[in-house]
Amino acid sequence: MQGKDGRCSYEVLRLDDATGIYAGNITNCCQKLGGAGETAMLHSMKEKHGRVFVVRDESQRIIAQSWLWRNGDTICFDNVEIPISADKKENQDAIYAVLKKVAKELCDKDTEVIDKLLQEGQIDAETAKRMRVKKVTVGKGNTDIDEIAGNRNEELEDDECKEPIGADKNYKGTDEEELYISDSRDQVVLYKEENYNNLL
Repeated sequence: MQGKDGRCSYEVLRLDDATGIYAGNITNCCQKLGGAGETAMLHSMKEKHGRVFVVRDESQRIIAQSWLWRNGDTICFDNVEIPISADKKENQDAIYAVLKKVAKELCDKDTEVIDKLLQEGQIDAETAKRMRVKKVTVGKGNTDIDEIAGNRNEELEDDECKEPIGADKNYKGTDEEELYISDSRDQVVLYKEENYNNLL
């Protein structure tokens, strides 16, 4: 997925895009080789339920990056990091607008795919209901848009916050360790389907 919103362009990186390996270096994020969040970077480059999401300015410089993961009916921008070189105050509103737009696009795109599978008879109605993405969230830990996201969105209760698939696995990088998920322990909702409760 890729697109444009105002002066920003955005992209969910493919698994074979090496930018995902060093995006954390660009944004001063720990999700990089040798960083505290190295396992999150590995997850985003190896697992089908994880990716790296980037926002670029008019010059194609990366001005924000996030580990994007899915668990069932929820997609989460684990956190959002803005590099020191991209002024936070100047860019956070534009980046937040991109996230809000992409959150809805992710739900809409998933609905298209699920509806097609249902029409083709590859899944039944109950499976379609269970599989559909109904909510997109953002983690509140170590995120550079925490004030905006926290003030403008519904915060989830602890038991509503999902973890990425693979949270119980060990990822062998510099050290062998569990998946780094501290930043999404607390989450706020960026987008939720209007008839969310009826879709559960």
